[in-house]
Amino acid sequence: MELMYKTVKWNKVPCMKHLYFLAILVFPLISSAQISLGITAGTNTGKFGGVEPPDASYTSRTGINFGGTIAYRFNKDISLTLQPMYSQRGSNIELGEDTRWDSLKVYQTKIDFLTIPLFVRVDADNGVTYFISGLEFGIPLSAEVSHDGKNKDISDLLNNIDILASVGMGFRFSLGKPDLLIEFRYYQGLINFNSGNSEDQGNIIFEDFKNSGFQLMTGLEWEL
Repeated sequence: MELMYKTVKWNKVPCMKHLYFLAILVFPLISSAQISLGITAGTNTGKFGGVEPPDASYTSRTGINFGGTIAYRFNKDISLTLQPMYSQRGSNIELGEDTRWDSLKVYQTKIDFLTIPLFVRVDADNGVTYFISGLEFGIPLSAEVSHDGKNKDISDLLNNIDILASVGMGFRFSLGKPDLLIEFRYYQGLINFNSGNSEDQGNIIFEDFKNSGFQLMTGLEWEL
């Protein structure tokens, strides 16, 4: 029993040393970091990009965005932000060679997403302007095509997740508490969002496509 006790005690010593060493490394990062919480809302203007169906073209449609923001500031210049958000995206698809509305068919493709953007935010020296870039992960909540009063669910034609790259800039104005943020960013899909598993060859969005567009956002952010 005495030998077993000594063995257990001997094994705990290096383990505790590792924990102390890790704490020494991490503590300066945690102590110098600042966490902020916020809310954000705005508009989204986007369309499909990629291979267009025969005799068709992709045009923009507008939706809304709203969600929250969690920012982890490492120092006075750099923050890591997570912005879970509901976003209305999609594209109009114009079918026909004649651009006159009486002969042109317009299919409205509406895709609602839960997006999880993960951005690095870099503040400029003036304390007002900042720049952001990173990735967005979009999970489709619903998807349908509308034309002539008829709707068709197209969820089965899409991937379960969309991956996009985003870049943008913004402005921060201090209101005391909170700060007012105005942000503009561009996003571009990195993968084909069409699953390619459809047997419906006549579907209007059967060709491969990627989501792209612009967002104009405004929000409030509180530093904890």
